[in-house]
Amino acid sequence: MDKRRTALITGASGGFGHEFARLFAADGYDLVLIAQNREKLEALAAEFTGVRATVIVKDLSCQGAAEEVYDELTAAHITVDFLVNNAGYGLEGEFLELRLEDQLNMIALNVTTLTSLTYLFAADMVARGYGRIANVSSIAGFIPTPYLGVYSATKAFVLSFTETLNMEISNKGDLSATAICPGPAKTGFAERAHTVHTTDAFEKYGYGPKQVAREGYRALMNRKPVVVPGTRFALLVSIVTRIPGSWRRAALSAFAK
Repeated sequence: MDKRRTALITGASGGFGHEFARLFAADGYDLVLIAQNREKLEALAAEFTGVRATVIVKDLSCQGAAEEVYDELTAAHITVDFLVNNAGYGLEGEFLELRLEDQLNMIALNVTTLTSLTYLFAADMVARGYGRIANVSSIAGFIPTPYLGVYSATKAFVLSFTETLNMEISNKGDLSATAICPGPAKTGFAERAHTVHTTDAFEKYGYGPKQVAREGYRALMNRKPVVVPGTRFALLVSIVTRIPGSWRRAALSAFAK
C-alpha cells in the first residue's frame, strides 16, 4: 500500500483523536488534524517525524464547516484516503431541561457535519476506487438512553448510516465504512457532557482512549462494518440487543426514575 496516503481526523485535539493520529503516523500516513484548539493540534503535529501533518483550526458545528474543509484541502491538492469522523460530544440531562440551542448544536456536529464530510470525501474515494471511512458512534447508538436522549439518537443515526454506507460502497472498489461504537471511555466526554447519572460508569468501567482507538483502527483497516471496542461492552451490546424491546424499555424507564 502507498505509504503516502493521508488520513483526516476530526476532533484530533484529545481523546480518541489523539490516538488515531498516532496510529496512522506510526504506519507512515500523512495527517490532516482538525479541532478548535490550535495549541493542542500543533503540539500533536510536532510529535511526528517523517509524515506531513496539516493543522486546520475549525468549529465543525458551524454551518458550512465541512465544505470549507473540503475546499481548503482541494486547493492544497491534499487527497484524503482515510476519513475519521471522531468529533462529537454528548449532553446529559432530561430533554426538556437541557437548552434546545445546545442540543441542536450537538446534532449539527454529531450528525450534520459528519454526514457532509462523508458525502464530500466519499465521492472522491469512490472515483479513485480506494478509501476507508470511520465514523465514531457509541454503544448508546444501540440502546435509547435516558438522560442522553438526543446524544443516543445522534449515535443511532451514525451507526445506521455507516452500516448502510458500507453496503453501498464496498462493492465499488477497495472501499469500506466502519462504525466504531465505544462504551464509556476515559476521555473528556464525561466532563463535556456534565455527567451525573452516568459518572460511575465512566469511572468504574471506562476503557482508555488508546485501547478504543487501537481496536477501531484495526477494524477500519480490516474493513469491518461495526466494532464495539472492549470485551465487556461488546458482550453487553450482544446481550442487550437480544432482550425483547418491552423488557429493555421497562428496565431503562426504571433507571430514569
